[in-house]
Amino acid sequence: MSTMGMVPDHVLTPADIRAIADPGDPLTDPAPVLVNRVRTISAGYSRLSAALARLIAGPDGRLDANWCTFATWTTRTMVGWFERLEAGPGKSRRHGVARYGVAVLTHLMASRCDGISYRILAVGNRIVFREIGLVVAMFLREFADRPDRLDEARWTAFAAQLDAVRDEIAGLGAEWLLTDPGDESLLERGLRCFYEAMVTPDQQERAELVLAGTLLLGAHEQARVDGYITVCLSLFPRQSVRSLKERGDGHVPGRVRGWATARYAQAMSRTLYLRVPEERLPVTRPIPPPAGTEVSAPPAAVRVAALHEVLRLFAAPNTGARDWRSYEQRMAVIVELLRTRWQSPALFADPFATVTSVRKAAPGSAATSFD
Repeated sequence: MSTMGMVPDHVLTPADIRAIADPGDPLTDPAPVLVNRVRTISAGYSRLSAALARLIAGPDGRLDANWCTFATWTTRTMVGWFERLEAGPGKSRRHGVARYGVAVLTHLMASRCDGISYRILAVGNRIVFREIGLVVAMFLREFADRPDRLDEARWTAFAAQLDAVRDEIAGLGAEWLLTDPGDESLLERGLRCFYEAMVTPDQQERAELVLAGTLLLGAHEQARVDGYITVCLSLFPRQSVRSLKERGDGHVPGRVRGWATARYAQAMSRTLYLRVPEERLPVTRPIPPPAGTEVSAPPAAVRVAALHEVLRLFAAPNTGARDWRSYEQRMAVIVELLRTRWQSPALFADPFATVTSVRKAAPGSAATSFD
């Protein structure tokens, strides 16, 4: 069965999200089960992405990439990492001995302690899908009739359902290793932007509302995964997991260990990439414009107040992230990625179609497959 076939062939419902996310435990599941869940979540995001884009699209039919669109490709990238947990880094040296050596060392460090770094990443991936995937499915169900005007009473009733989801997530068992969700209003504000986009006739303003909503959901997501990323990039993963369980942040106590972990996290950050169709973008370098284009409209050209506000809060110089544990540095990279690519039709491609090559993102970055 194909990966897309593992997901129900309809617009995903809240029950579908729970059925995908709830079984098992990423900390103890066998590697094949771990890989299968991450693949299924990526396919689920792809279904949610397409359904949400079609619901919001105006009469022109133009699809604007939403948060689920980018989550599709982020999770698709993770599939390759988890498959290497199961199979190892391979024996290919086609990109050079030095790069192969870095790949082997990175794999050995990440797969220590029964692959705890990979497994904590899977914990974060599951909780984000269980939370944001769930509320997007609820949004699709609630507004399936695509209203043509704002109805504040209807929105208020839907927002009350989001309060119930917050209580549901907070009540999940200890095995979920819940972290601090940060400003929980970001989730509702992001969905509100999608709601307003549905009833906005102007194409540009509708697109900007979608981008604003996507960035707000991204800000909530990054707050939620902050502790998981801290563990994944820790030189002392067992101590970090203990800290995650006790305090929800994953930070290792002690000045010497803290210093050593910071140096390790910065080194590991240089091995991380963001992957979207035809591109492989190192997170520690500036995000380049898409091939053949100039940088998208600067903030001064934005017409929607909500997007102005989001860019004011989260945009920063496009310099890359020196330490991927930093929420502010991650958000700066993510804002630039989304701001320059949210209208790319390629983002709606099947994430599990055959991918033969990826455009070089910067000098020295070799073409590679998504896996």
